[in-house]
Amino acid sequence: MRMKSLVSTENATGVKQWMQSILVILFALPFAGVGVFMAGWVVRDVWTYNAIQSWQATPAMLLETELKGTGSQRATARYRYEVDGNSYECDRVALHAGADNIGKFQRERGEELERLFKQGKPITAYVNPADPAEAILFRDLRPGMLAFKAIFALVFGAVGFGIIGAAIMAALGRDGKAEAKASQEPSLEPWLAKEAWRTGRIRTSAGPIWGALLMAGFWNLISTPVFYQAATDGEVEWYILSLISLFPLVGFVLAVSACYLWLQHWKWGVSEFEMAAVPGVLGGPLAGVIHVPRSIESPEGIVIRLACVESKREGKHTKTTTLWDEERTIIRNLSTPGGAETLIPVQFVIPYGLPDSGANGVTWKLSAAAKTTGIDYGAEFDVPVFKTEASSPTPSTIEIDDGKLFAPITLESIARGSGASVEEDLPDRKQLNFPMARQRGLSFGATLFTVIWIGVSVGLFYSGAPRFLAWLFSGISVVLLPMLVSTVLERTRLEFGSHGVKYTRQIAGIGRERSVAAENISSVTATKSGMSSNTTTYWKVELLERGGACHTLVTAIPKRQLAERLAEEIAAATGISQSRKGSGCSRMELESELPADLRGG
Repeated sequence: MRMKSLVSTENATGVKQWMQSILVILFALPFAGVGVFMAGWVVRDVWTYNAIQSWQATPAMLLETELKGTGSQRATARYRYEVDGNSYECDRVALHAGADNIGKFQRERGEELERLFKQGKPITAYVNPADPAEAILFRDLRPGMLAFKAIFALVFGAVGFGIIGAAIMAALGRDGKAEAKASQEPSLEPWLAKEAWRTGRIRTSAGPIWGALLMAGFWNLISTPVFYQAATDGEVEWYILSLISLFPLVGFVLAVSACYLWLQHWKWGVSEFEMAAVPGVLGGPLAGVIHVPRSIESPEGIVIRLACVESKREGKHTKTTTLWDEERTIIRNLSTPGGAETLIPVQFVIPYGLPDSGANGVTWKLSAAAKTTGIDYGAEFDVPVFKTEASSPTPSTIEIDDGKLFAPITLESIARGSGASVEEDLPDRKQLNFPMARQRGLSFGATLFTVIWIGVSVGLFYSGAPRFLAWLFSGISVVLLPMLVSTVLERTRLEFGSHGVKYTRQIAGIGRERSVAAENISSVTATKSGMSSNTTTYWKVELLERGGACHTLVTAIPKRQLAERLAEEIAAATGISQSRKGSGCSRMELESELPADLRGG
């Protein structure tokens, strides 16, 4: 009776999910439609441009001309020409019909037409040999206009098809998290709403790969022809060509990323996470084994990570924040005899006070990664984590001997993970050097974004865009530059020991040394820095004096675990705590044990 009720509830949940997905798809269709329409418009313009290059140049006399509009302008004309003794009249002026204010094309062509009309001089019309009644005066492709249409095609198409794809995937996946919580059956466990969660065997999906390939294909299908036409048109200004070239550059990055994901899937196949118990427990364990159908040989070990990620809708954007994460590096060879597969043990203790899976956009992600020859290994799993009867505010743990299974977290590994180096590691004094641009991904992304933004700002001044828009972009550039300088050019030298803490934070070589005696230190803590990149939330280590003064010792640490361990190292070295809080290499006492050879004991 219980299973029948469960199946009935799951079916109802599936129907609701599909109905919601259909409503979302209907909402997204106009966006996708605009994207398809604009993409077709771009393709039509490029096709027509190539076709009219072979039309015959024919003298024509202007009958009337007018430059219409003030903001958005349109050059209009009516002209007469003769072909094979027959007289024709036409009013087509340019390839792009309609009024616009993109560049100076309309104004300059309108002024040219008015000048020729007043002087009574002829103008060259280009006539279609197959249909002499069809002609055009100016055959310019206008890359700026083409780029404008392409932007609409890419943005609206990406938003529309992205929402449609997400809705379909959600319906097919039958997520059902919110519905399970709202179910009328009080004893229904929410983790039973998903088949993969119910069985405790969660597989990697090829869905993101196909999504990345489709997105890259759509983007390059629109951006590449636009750039080609602009690059082969000798009359295109350099600043316009530079702006247009950004689109195929983004397309290249998308294509490379999509191909890498596909090659990764092809090399490593489908991995499966077999849970020791369902679900993972808030204030308790999440454990199991990841089955990889290939042998992983990585000198640097296999990194497993569990993260609680929250996605919140803020206006038109979605903000993704990592609420908690923990990472461990397995240093043992985990390949089975003969190298047929790799078994990766997973063992985490989850804090009690975090949200359940599905609560307010929260997902729990388990990932495994390893650097190997050629294509690296990587897999990610959406795992169920909930508060259950087994949850405890103080979950029990036991210590693992360092070096047996998980690599110990040492001062050297903390520095390496933070992009720093250890210059001294003595019993009474330790010194770390955090160089400039130590977070290469963040530094590169910030630099590229700022350079592109400044380039767009300069291009707006050269173009015919409204001046207020150019000044607005330039004003934002002024704000971005100090942030870039702080991110890329900050260097920190940190020394701590029994004497206390000394640190020097310099930006572009400017800064001075500060020191705090050990007896004046109240606490050393790790806190969020307020800076994030993609799903990475950066942390900082702060020192609080007994008098209340606060010192930021180090910034831009990419992992909570590293920041907390560095704070513990400083606290232990300065004597404000007797020892570090645990070894960081703890594991759960599991009811269902993993294979003995993978326990590490």
